Amino acid sequence: MTGFGQALSAIPGRQQSDYLFRLEESLTKSTDEVATITGLRGIMFELNTLGKVTAAGLEELDFEAWRYIGKVDYRGYSKRADLSGRPDAELSSRIDCDIPVVRGGKPFAYEVKSYPRMAYGRNRQNRNQVLKYQTAIDNEQIAGAAIQIKGRLDPDFIRMAMGSEESPSPIPDVEILYTLDLPSGAEFTVPLVPVDQGEELKIGNPADHELTDMDRQVVEGLKLAQSNGTLVAIVSGQDLPKINGIPTYMTAFLRDPMTINSLDIFKKYEEIRRVAIYESLLAELSS
Repeated sequence: MTGFGQALSAIPGRQQSDYLFRLEESLTKSTDEVATITGLRGIMFELNTLGKVTAAGLEELDFEAWRYIGKVDYRGYSKRADLSGRPDAELSSRIDCDIPVVRGGKPFAYEVKSYPRMAYGRNRQNRNQVLKYQTAIDNEQIAGAAIQIKGRLDPDFIRMAMGSEESPSPIPDVEILYTLDLPSGAEFTVPLVPVDQGEELKIGNPADHELTDMDRQVVEGLKLAQSNGTLVAIVSGQDLPKINGIPTYMTAFLRDPMTINSLDIFKKYEEIRRVAIYESLLAELSS
């Protein structure tokens, strides 16, 4: 927990209490050991990102500015809604964020999400969050919004976010970024869905000299996949069950990682997924 303590000490006391409460929940209320581990990772990903943003000084942070932001009324998805359709409910909820960025004195919503098992964007909470942010931007309650995701992505959600000529994006001012763990353990982030207007989030990636040779190759493949549109398919995990040579008992878990509640199975799943991603990104270099 040394890393947790170091990251926690860099933020104000009020926010420290919030993180400690979330830590306690992850340790005491999770339904299984995998849920506990993924919950703790999510907290650490958020705290580490906050530390990186603070150290890089690329964005202005202000915890107090976020205390009084209030609620927003927006159109979103009800519990019974078909997510392939249009939002069907009038909703209202508080505007919050993980990283308290401000621009021009106005709050900028910056969320950091770790989704190793569930694909981000597949549930209504994810969809409603970005719809809420877009409405808050339209209402000029916030200056903008960005969602930084590590783990799996739902391709349908990304298609919705990107929009098309026939179906424009309902969230044109919400930026979506993707973060990948590199072979060395470092992280690298790329913009996945840009904003139509406004300034994109300033990302503080590792300098080239901080990367290993294998890191550099993976990063190059990551950038190529991002530019040619194959990244979402690579990290979605949808093709993992089709990999040749995987143990038969892993097939069902690869189809639905949310059924994994054994730490040993989870470690095997993550190993298969990590190798598959790296191989796919390296293949981009020769395609």
